[in-house]
Amino acid sequence: MESPTAHARAALLPSAEPYELRATLAYWTSVVWLEASVAFTAASFFMLFSDRWEAEKVTALVNAPFVMGAALFTVGAYVGILSALNAQHPPHTPLRLWPRPSELRVVPGLWGYFVYFVGTLWFLWNCIAGLVGVSGGRLGALEFIWAPGIMGGVSFVWGALIECDTNEVWGKLRGRVSGWCCISVALSLANLVGGVLFLWGSVGGAAVAPSDLLGQRLWVAGPFLVGSAAFIVGSSLMLAMWKREQYGLGMIAGLNSPAHMPHHDEHDHAPQVRWNHFGFVHTSAVCSGLAMIDLLFTAQRQRSVTLHETIRNATGAAVVVMLAHGVLWLGVVVHRTPRVKPYGALVRYMRMLMVLLAFHLAFSVTADVLYDE
Repeated sequence: MESPTAHARAALLPSAEPYELRATLAYWTSVVWLEASVAFTAASFFMLFSDRWEAEKVTALVNAPFVMGAALFTVGAYVGILSALNAQHPPHTPLRLWPRPSELRVVPGLWGYFVYFVGTLWFLWNCIAGLVGVSGGRLGALEFIWAPGIMGGVSFVWGALIECDTNEVWGKLRGRVSGWCCISVALSLANLVGGVLFLWGSVGGAAVAPSDLLGQRLWVAGPFLVGSAAFIVGSSLMLAMWKREQYGLGMIAGLNSPAHMPHHDEHDHAPQVRWNHFGFVHTSAVCSGLAMIDLLFTAQRQRSVTLHETIRNATGAAVVVMLAHGVLWLGVVVHRTPRVKPYGALVRYMRMLMVLLAFHLAFSVTADVLYDE
């Protein structure tokens, strides 16, 4: 008799059946988490130089990208909740949108994603408060900006520890459990490092005076930058697991077990991870982030440019965001058929387009950063 876990995996495998969202939830969890990490990385990097710019540029390059990244982290964690909640349900059943409280500690993976989701809400509060500003000086900043950031960091560390426990990381590292050198271990550790550094940056923000520029770089911007890079590594490993059809990612280990793999996933028939694929996925994510930053600069300059130019720049950035996500969507639809004509040629064409757009947006944002007055 087929086990429930094997049945759940079979429901997630690509097939000739009509497109179903639940079959792509693991992919979108990885992609949205990657986009959020890219946004946080950019904002943290620009934060290192924020003392050199006027307030409007800091808003466009630091505060607004942080809000965008926090919102994307929230969406990614929620998609993870959807993935865990619906993994055990048969295909073509209505998609459940929120768990019952009694399910949080019972459904595999649900508790971990929920803890991450709570953390993303804390960080969203933290970033929005930083964007709009708070009154009350350092006490107000501590209460409305950094206290939520600390709570978010604690939640991220907690979620990563749940992930480590799910994948038996500590037992594998100590040699008590075989298979320490695997993607799930690296993923769990990358997310743990990212969570610890986000907590470090939030505590640093509460402790270091805004006038201490070196302290802000070492204890706030630096940890957030390295932590965001760790989450980029983690989301890349999530994509690698998805490509290998390990749809449980880091939270539902049962879906990743070889015992529950269908026949084509075993041994020499396993789907191959082509690392150049991840370069193009990253390119699409970076394009989306750069387009949003370009759009923020457009909003910043709206008082000094004509309405026509504002609309042109805004619609251009929106087209790039939609196109980048269209390419990402195409990537999940042709997951099993990249070499079948005409899918292979179409995918290569769209990837070339993303590379050109990345160069264009990189030069555009660089010009904004270096020459915008």
